[in-house]
Amino acid sequence: MGTINTGILMLTLALSLSIYLERSLPLLLLSSSSLSAGVVRWLDFVAPAILAAILLPAVLLIRQPDESYALVFGFDNAMLWATIPAFILAFKGSYFGTIAVGMLATALIRYFNT
Repeated sequence: MGTINTGILMLTLALSLSIYLERSLPLLLLSSSSLSAGVVRWLDFVAPAILAAILLPAVLLIRQPDESYALVFGFDNAMLWATIPAFILAFKGSYFGTIAVGMLATALIRYFNT
């Protein structure tokens, strides 16, 4: 049976404590007070902004034959075309429908594009 590396154990405990504090302190500090309407409205935009930041490079950047990436806004970008119906449906408020339509559009474009 092997021995426990003290450095790894201390690092694991320190990281665990820092993650716990990072997630629990805001809850503990803000649980007794209510947030202003402006802050709540601002927080409503955080999730869509993060999602857009994650998805935008996947939609607009196309891998080139030389393994580099190029920003493509034209007809050659199948992912851009697949996001259009999903984007339209997103304004109707259906999260599941938006994901389903985006996946279906991507699958159909990739199937017929080959």
